[in-house]
Amino acid sequence: MTSRMEGARPVDGAANAGPDFASPLGLVRATYRVQFNAEFTFEDAERLSPYFSALGISHLYASPIFRARAGSAHGYDMVDPTEISDELGGEAGFRSMAATLAANGIGIILDIVPNHMAADGANPYWIDVLEFGADAVSAPIFDIDFSRRIALPWLGDDAAAIEKLAYDEAAGRVTAIVAGNAVPLRPRSIAALLDRVGAMEAALAWRVVDRGKADPEAIDTARVALRAAAAAMSDSFERALDKADLNAVHAEQHWQAVPWRQTESLNYRRFFEVSHLLGVCIEDETVFEIVHCLPLALLREGLVQGLRVDHVDGLADPAAYCVQLREATGPEALILIEKILGHDEALRPWPIDGTTGYERLNLINEAFVSANGRTAFQSYLEARGWLSGSPLARIAAAKTEVVEKSFKPELARLLESAAAMLGDDAPVASVLEAAVVALLSAFPVYRSYLVGLPASPEDDALWREAEARAKRDAPGVAPVLVRLVEAALRAPGLDAARFRRLFQQLSGPAMAKGFEDTELYRSVALASVNEVGSDLVAPPRSDDELHAAFAAFGPRGLTPLATHDTKRGADTRARLNLLSHFPERWIRLVEGWEAQHADLKAEAGPDDLDLWFIYQTLFAAWPLPVDRARGYFEKAMREAKRHSGWTDPDETYEAALHDFVALLIAGSEGAPFRAELEAFLAETAPIAATNSLSQTLLQLTLPGIPDIYRGTELADFSLVDPDNRRPVSWERREALLSSPVSAVPPMAEDEERAAKLSATRSLLALRARNPDIFASPYQAERVSDGWFAFSRRGSAAELVVAVPLTPEAMASESVVFNDHQLNGSWRNPMGGDSETAVQGGRVLIDTTVPVLVLTRAIEGGATEPRP
Repeated sequence: MTSRMEGARPVDGAANAGPDFASPLGLVRATYRVQFNAEFTFEDAERLSPYFSALGISHLYASPIFRARAGSAHGYDMVDPTEISDELGGEAGFRSMAATLAANGIGIILDIVPNHMAADGANPYWIDVLEFGADAVSAPIFDIDFSRRIALPWLGDDAAAIEKLAYDEAAGRVTAIVAGNAVPLRPRSIAALLDRVGAMEAALAWRVVDRGKADPEAIDTARVALRAAAAAMSDSFERALDKADLNAVHAEQHWQAVPWRQTESLNYRRFFEVSHLLGVCIEDETVFEIVHCLPLALLREGLVQGLRVDHVDGLADPAAYCVQLREATGPEALILIEKILGHDEALRPWPIDGTTGYERLNLINEAFVSANGRTAFQSYLEARGWLSGSPLARIAAAKTEVVEKSFKPELARLLESAAAMLGDDAPVASVLEAAVVALLSAFPVYRSYLVGLPASPEDDALWREAEARAKRDAPGVAPVLVRLVEAALRAPGLDAARFRRLFQQLSGPAMAKGFEDTELYRSVALASVNEVGSDLVAPPRSDDELHAAFAAFGPRGLTPLATHDTKRGADTRARLNLLSHFPERWIRLVEGWEAQHADLKAEAGPDDLDLWFIYQTLFAAWPLPVDRARGYFEKAMREAKRHSGWTDPDETYEAALHDFVALLIAGSEGAPFRAELEAFLAETAPIAATNSLSQTLLQLTLPGIPDIYRGTELADFSLVDPDNRRPVSWERREALLSSPVSAVPPMAEDEERAAKLSATRSLLALRARNPDIFASPYQAERVSDGWFAFSRRGSAAELVVAVPLTPEAMASESVVFNDHQLNGSWRNPMGGDSETAVQGGRVLIDTTVPVLVLTRAIEGGATEPRP
């Protein structure tokens, strides 16, 4: 094989270009996330460029554009980072799109994937490793333990390892067909096949490349010899393939096919528990260049202005990676990382611009949740016995479950490293496993960043907190926990370093799969607070604490309300949040429906907790067609792992739940339920719409870069992916945006959430006209009860925003500001720039659209901020 490692060097030295990179295309004012796939290509984005420009977007935030598995819906299953995907339009299509976007004043932020690639037949690096093992030129790319054969978990329970052998003339290799996949044989096996047909010279050529690191020219010579021998002796060669001892052939490969359930055999790092996504050693300099040569070349050329780094916590050393990436990009490029921060966890001081903003999304969402109502729901579920134990204990139990069941190979390697680190002090295997699992399950955030010694104060505190929690959860292994933590924080040497690396690369997946993808589907008292990066343990923040958190937002991090990974769409959450203001009313409704539906449920299910969750989901996403509901509830049940699961689904329980939901949605038996549900939806519609608009106003005006997920400038009643990847009606959005700017529609009539689109257009235009406002500090404003307000004062203009957080505040005819310096004449950028007066600190409110956004010029230029 030609050396892919050498052939993928950065174009024109891009990896070291630094300050020679093209300048960004203007200020990053707002991003718009698109999901590229066969259904939405570069050509589609190019056609929509005028729409994005009219909306006020400054940069398109693109999902990965690199060559991925055939039919990829998202691009994160990359097979070659050095090529742009032909399915999306190829290099020519990308260049055309970028040029058209630039002509409309729009740049590109590109999503990159340094953590993993797809273990797929289309991945040349993966095929190279399967063919040549540890001696492959591509071997350093992947995080594989080559002391064992590479496990391929593809087989059914009773399937043969190899179905047959096949000759691949184009590639110049012989492959084994394993579960329908073509897997290359190692050179030794090909040589043996050639021996059988008397092609001695060709066999010798293949034996040469089976001995240690093979020269690319020698590999090419062997492939030519194979083609010549197979052509000259085609019949006999085919017979040799047909008569080969498949078991013997399988036994000598660099790989071994294993049953798909036998994940403990895996000897490579995965992305979470996805066995076809293989960890990459990005810390290797040459691997870094392979993965980054293309995005850095696009940056250098000015076609891309920034990078978003996927799953940075999966890397061996995220801090060092961020330093290396910044050195490669130069100081001007925007660098954002997908980093899930825990409650009040500070972003480490890395040379990046910010995160993709899940912490901001959760803070904005929290503002609209009544703490008393949320507590009432939690207490109700606990009183009925549907939830038990503390939230912290439930989270630890869920993490323990996924570590023991879903991460067996990762846990095995971690235990091996723990034993080596502790040496003679290591306990018996079962005790060591209990201690390590307890420590993983108790870790308070996604991961620490402990690489060199001594540990930073932040990392020391995290490990000490995990130790204390684990001792409470597993007191029987407390002495081992002490030894583990002391060694992790203090011990020198390679064994300790390996333990730290493996632990930190597993603690994130344990949190993601145990908390996000398990417990958040179980602890469903109020499902709208169950989001990526949310916290079920920390007490709710006061208004003052929210103000402090908003004021701390950095200017160059993203502020989203939805992403491709969120559990619910922005409007789905906004509607659910209002239930927290009517807890008694909702509980009465649910109890009535329970009584009505007792005879509709099958004996198999759904159970009471799932019933509570079903009613909330139908309220949140209504109208919800049966097919969407079925897809969502199947995923929710399997993620929760209470009655079903991905590995062993309980088809009886799932069918009972699906049938019940279908009756509620479309059956005649569900008609009374639908009538009552729709009546409550109509009654609360103005509140839901106001919540929706209010959170949009915060997104657009708080410090940071507003990030709009595809299509969510209108109603977004989506659920978790793939529901949130449904096609977008671009024609409707273009039609609405082409109409003249007018007043925001009344909340009671805004089923389409056109107010969001109107506000987005108006406020992004304001950001373009008055960038100094949005570069200025955030200042809290004291206002009437139930309202939340702040101001931002630039050098030439200022902005005041006030939104109601309660139904009572939404009914207010005015809002009073304690600061009378706000008196005077202001303009409403969302109401055709109409004039509004503030007198005695009081502003009259249009109760049909009970929000407030005001701007005015500052006479005489810059002034000091108000105290």
